[in-house]
Amino acid sequence: MATLLSKTAEYGLRAVLYIALNQTDGKSIKKWIDAEEIARDLKIPQHFLAKVIQKLVKAGIIYSKRGKSGGFRLRKSPEKLKLLDIVFALDGGETLKGLCFGASKLLR
Repeated sequence: MATLLSKTAEYGLRAVLYIALNQTDGKSIKKWIDAEEIARDLKIPQHFLAKVIQKLVKAGIIYSKRGKSGGFRLRKSPEKLKLLDIVFALDGGETLKGLCFGASKLLR
């Protein structure tokens, strides 16, 4: 069975979901999430996660803060994020092309 998402997109989606679930206490933003914590808890290689997170920061999906009390947070509330924006930020249009071509094969 073919995979629909690249590892980059998969890890990025998982990281964004992790940040969304762990940055708040339900009412307000409570903490910055450390990349080491994300990598450990999601069992993602830390060096690969760092590259994925860098792309998400450049795309304006998450912020980063350096230093001992630094880490990552979402730029928007989770309700305003679109999965498609995350995938596009990480893979460009390549995943979308694959999905479109795959769909056309299924319809035959």
